Amino acid sequence: MPQRIFTLLLFSLYAFSYHVCAQQPTDSTDYVNIRGEAGVTIRKNRSPLKTSADGKLRWDLTTIKRLPQILGNADPMRYLQALPSVQTSSEYDAGLHVQGCSAGQNVLMLGEGIVYNPAHLMGIFSTFNTAHFPSMDFEPTTSPAVASRLGGSMQMLLPSLSEMSRLEGDFSLGPLAAQGTMDVPLSSKAALRLSGRQAYFNLLYGHWIQTDDADDTRYGFGDYNVTLQMEPAPGHFLTLNGYYGRDRLKVVGQHDRLPSSLHWENWIGEVSWHHASQRAVWKQALTTQGYTSHLRLHLFDSHLSLPAHIRTYRYKASADLYSRWTVGADAQWHDVLPQSPQVESPYSQLATVQSEQQAWEAAAYALYHYVSPKARFELHPALRFTLFHTPDGHSRYALSPYISAIWHVAPLHSVTLKGGLQHQFLHQAGFTSLGMPTEFWFASTKQQPPQRSCSATLIYKGSTKDEAWGFTAELYWKRLYHQLEYADNVLTLLTDQYSLTEALLQGNGANYGLGLQLTRRLGSVTGWISYSWGRTLRRFSVDGVSSRYPSNYERRHEANLMLSYQPRPRLNFSLTGLVASGTPFTAPESFYLINGYVLSQYGRHNGCRLPLYWRFDAAVDYRLRSRGRVKQSLNFSLYNVFGTNNTVFYRLRFRDETFAYRPVSFLKYPLPSFSYNIKF
Repeated sequence: MPQRIFTLLLFSLYAFSYHVCAQQPTDSTDYVNIRGEAGVTIRKNRSPLKTSADGKLRWDLTTIKRLPQILGNADPMRYLQALPSVQTSSEYDAGLHVQGCSAGQNVLMLGEGIVYNPAHLMGIFSTFNTAHFPSMDFEPTTSPAVASRLGGSMQMLLPSLSEMSRLEGDFSLGPLAAQGTMDVPLSSKAALRLSGRQAYFNLLYGHWIQTDDADDTRYGFGDYNVTLQMEPAPGHFLTLNGYYGRDRLKVVGQHDRLPSSLHWENWIGEVSWHHASQRAVWKQALTTQGYTSHLRLHLFDSHLSLPAHIRTYRYKASADLYSRWTVGADAQWHDVLPQSPQVESPYSQLATVQSEQQAWEAAAYALYHYVSPKARFELHPALRFTLFHTPDGHSRYALSPYISAIWHVAPLHSVTLKGGLQHQFLHQAGFTSLGMPTEFWFASTKQQPPQRSCSATLIYKGSTKDEAWGFTAELYWKRLYHQLEYADNVLTLLTDQYSLTEALLQGNGANYGLGLQLTRRLGSVTGWISYSWGRTLRRFSVDGVSSRYPSNYERRHEANLMLSYQPRPRLNFSLTGLVASGTPFTAPESFYLINGYVLSQYGRHNGCRLPLYWRFDAAVDYRLRSRGRVKQSLNFSLYNVFGTNNTVFYRLRFRDETFAYRPVSFLKYPLPSFSYNIKF
């Protein structure tokens, strides 16, 4: 290895960090001699991941069903959490924490539509019906061409017209839900894809969500997708896309101490047009998207109703010009209802009529792509200008510069430095992050300025000569301003007059960390092993006292393993593993029982940590012999193979008129899952 490459490698090891290393993977070949004659042995690249030098990733979702599943569901968001810069705090949390940012600071899209709450079943499953989408794009830093967000971006790509040219079906049956996808070609220039997933959770696993105080708990969810692709004229493509998902949870409890119902739903509607010519690629999209939640809670003699919603109407246009420039415009109108608590009790009636927020934003952006004559150096500067009109009549301006510089130090080795200034005008908060409809959205106002971040990332990516092995190291730093945290809880809503402004704490933060990943792409055993270290620190001022503490989802150390072994063409074994340090929590120092109510006095905020978390999952996928066009496969998965009793959180436990502070575990026993898949 040349001296300068060796020096850069040592520096990158010091700088470390992130992503799956798959530098445009291609099939490799070995030339061998068979009985004196020349022959070629093809070693197929079985990695489903493709990443560029600047960290952008594309995941082929057609192979995701071979990985370990939870109750017959292969969730792409769960597998993204195996990447070094992506973390989650527990099984309850389906959100992605990218480079230390909160889940609400990411943007998640189906096509061009934004999903505001991508979670089912307390965060165990996301809302994405994997079979409907051929691939998924992920970027740890949101591009100025995508949206105004501080975290990362994930986009589920819609199927193309050629991918729906034949009448085909893909159906799966598992213990939790049944799902299916159908491709229906309408003509040589039009095709339709329909997908649906419906849960029958209560038949086999209803006891999972029973609690000590509940007589009966009923839960169900469903997801429905439709995509219509048309080519009305040569080179012109029209897309109609829709999504609807809903959750219904109903609890019949004892002593009126449990919530009676929780409802939440998502929807997306999209009309987009795409035209490609020799000089430019033109795109336009008109979308409507929204999220609605309604919590009804009965606690002792009090009744709480907590509705909230967000609706966004968006028009976006862009053009790729001469393979050098990307320019575009983005206009959005938001209708937001932050949580509006209404309380009825024998002692008082507290009704906070939270007014709906009407806000709009307009943005223009430009990206330039420069590649040196010998393709040794790339430079991609970008700029986004945003005008946001707040609900209280103020206008805010934001200029978001961004730059990415890539140096290809060798054919299979590159170093990337990128960074920029990001802004975010829509915020998410709530008194729990456990995938329940208690998180809500609200817009920036005079009292809540837009969030802002300044970030820098250094990435090294390299591969062996035959591309069988890849290595990635990343170092990131991010400074956060005007961060918000929700300080209220459900008991406060029942006893005090609610004020959104007073319920929010404002402060700053800092995220920094490093990560390593070693990837195997060729042969019968493929996969990766990764390690990440990171800090997500926040500083808030409460009653004039400034306090610095880690965020709720910080994991200082995390190691992930994802392996796939294919000894035969129709047989595949897979194993995933996670070992991580515990997340922070605030522990009470003392309890008081006054008039039947338990009062707690808490210690330092997030001053304690949960125990070490570790879990391994395994799966066996077997494809039956094909009969014509009919392909069948069986998947047997085992979640939490070793039955690790991981503590998720602590709570007060009441029994026989006594109470104690006890750890709570979830899915602490090995959970088998079996699914059947048929394609034709």
